[in-house]
Parts: sequence; C-alpha cells; structure tokens
Amino acid sequence: MNEKIDKKVNNVIKSAAEQLNAAYTTRAKKLKTVPEIVTLNNLQSENISLSNLPIGYDINTKDVYNFNFTQNKFTPIIGNNLPNNFGFIIAMIKQIKKLPNINFKIVDFVEAIEPNFEGIKVINNNFDNEFAIINNEIVNENKNQMINVYMIIGASGLSSNLSVQGKQIVNNLFMASSTFKSTYFIFIDNYSDYKVLQLEPWYQSQVDASSGIWLGNEIGTQMSININDLTLEDKKIDFEFMAFAINKGSHKIVKYVVDTGEENEK
Repeated sequence: MNEKIDKKVNNVIKSAAEQLNAAYTTRAKKLKTVPEIVTLNNLQSENISLSNLPIGYDINTKDVYNFNFTQNKFTPIIGNNLPNNFGFIIAMIKQIKKLPNINFKIVDFVEAIEPNFEGIKVINNNFDNEFAIINNEIVNENKNQMINVYMIIGASGLSSNLSVQGKQIVNNLFMASSTFKSTYFIFIDNYSDYKVLQLEPWYQSQVDASSGIWLGNEIGTQMSININDLTLEDKKIDFEFMAFAINKGSHKIVKYVVDTGEENEK
C-alpha cells in the first residue's frame, strides 16, 4: 500500500515539475531590445530591397523597421541638423549600393560625399549636363531593365544651382514622374533650405507631402511632411539617432542605423 502511495506522490511531483518547467520556458523567452547604436550588422537580412529597406528599430515594437522607398517617386529625408545625422545617410548609401539591378547615382550639391564614394558615381559639378544624362537614362529605363535611384544631397540646389535650361530639364523630368516605372528620387537636406523646393510647380504637383523621413527632434516645427497622428508626447521624445518614418500621414518613431565603418562586408 505504501509503495502505491509513494508512486502516486512521485507522479504528482513529476507532473508538477513538468508544468513548472514549461511555464519557466515560456517566461524565459528573450526580451526584445534596441541596440544602443544600430549598425548595418544589426540589420543584416536576406530580403532587403528598395521597397523593404531596413532603416533602424521601431522603438515601440523593438523590431527592425523597414521603409518602402518605392511607395512614392520622391522621398524626402530632412531634419534641422543634417550634419549631425549624416551617419544615417552613409548607411543608406551603403545599403542601396548593394541592391541588385540598381543604377544608383548621387547628386551632391553641397560636396558632402567624396567623388566615386563606395564606387558610386557622385555628381558635384556640371549639373545641367548631368541632369540631361539622367533624363536620357530615365527615358530609356524600360530598355535598361534597371531600377534607377538618384539620391540628391542638398536638394534645395535644384532651385539655386541650375541654369534656366537646367531648371527646365528638371521641371519637365519631374513633371513626368508619374509615368516612371522604375525610377526613384531621394531628397536630402536641412529643413531650413529644403522649404524652397516646395515652391516649385513640379514639387507641388508630384511630391507626396504625407510621406518621408524626419531626422532628429523638433518635428513639430516642420511643415514639409504632413503627419496626422502626431501627439504632444511624440513631440517631447528626444534621443540620439532618432527618426520619424512617415507613411501616408502615419508615423513610427525609429532609432536609425548609422555607419560606423566597422560593418562586415558580405
């Protein structure tokens, strides 16, 4: 009789232990965290594309956040202090460069990038002629079967660094942007300078003002990217490497990736 009781007790203890172990395993799942500094190594993935480009971590979900640079033909990346956030721009350049079937060029009105940086053509002079070449590339985009990506640093230079003829080329080009099948522009500038672009007829006609990326704090001071769901608490948030990723007026707060010069090449 005692043996039966002992066996029953042992089975009860064993069952309880198994339940505790199962509960402990559930509780012991690794908590998501956001790296103190987000580098390209943190974002490595096999499914990166221009429509699914990781730009950092969503601080609320603590998941990697991917931005769709093909949602619109023009994507503004702006802030009040671009030099302090330039590590993000370099990280974006390095990611885009590695994408397959990409014709990637940088138009640099402010000479922020070294010529031929990372093997990419960097245009920092003779802008009228270069935009004529870009125009021809886009006209022939179907023949080339490439995705054209043009990053324009100091984008306000489109208003101040082109001749009358150059401005006409750009105006005609951008006015036809809705017909582009595989061409995308990324505008980068300080907000104080960028505002001048909003006066251009092509900008008012073709640029979606409800999408883009704002770098840093003071997002409540800008009127270039419309945000419908920004709260007072959002406006108070301030941390290093902060960005607001805005899509169709809705935003996510992101700790953005920065180039550290130590990323592993794949």
